Amino acid sequence: MPFDFRELDDTVRGLMVKEIEDAVAAGTLFYCERFNDTGTRLWPALLLQAAREGNEHYLAYQLEALRTMKGFERRRKPKGGYTLAHVPHTAARTFADAEFNRYYMCAVCRKALAAGKKAVTVYRAKARGRPRTQSQSLIGTTRDAAQLLAELRRHPPDREHPLLLPNSGLSVHS
Repeated sequence: MPFDFRELDDTVRGLMVKEIEDAVAAGTLFYCERFNDTGTRLWPALLLQAAREGNEHYLAYQLEALRTMKGFERRRKPKGGYTLAHVPHTAARTFADAEFNRYYMCAVCRKALAAGKKAVTVYRAKARGRPRTQSQSLIGTTRDAAQLLAELRRHPPDREHPLLLPNSGLSVHS
């Protein structure tokens, strides 16, 4: 099920592109640790293309179709040491969802600030079978747009941030 990005129009897409281009120029674009060489090479262009004319589903499809993920990764064993394990088949989808949504939220914050609004509102943008209590409690709350924008721009992204938790399905609108 795709996200329902309420404000994904040409203006927001343009702001997403600007955020991505700024991150590339500053060397702060976040790369998935599960990317292979192809993924690392193609990631900026794929993300920009999705921001210009696609969505998170399109981005995940491109990551999968172009085989951008490693097949295996090292994982720490509970009792010490490491083992090789298959990269989950959902890795591309999870990463695409998170990064497209992150840049979408940056763009919504920028749009709100440009319109003189100081806050954005959290909403459920993607349905979840059993949403986390923490995620549910955020729906309908407001966040300071400037502060959230700074938090979303952090490199690397704070994956413990309540709006960036993997598979939260949360986003913001102005």
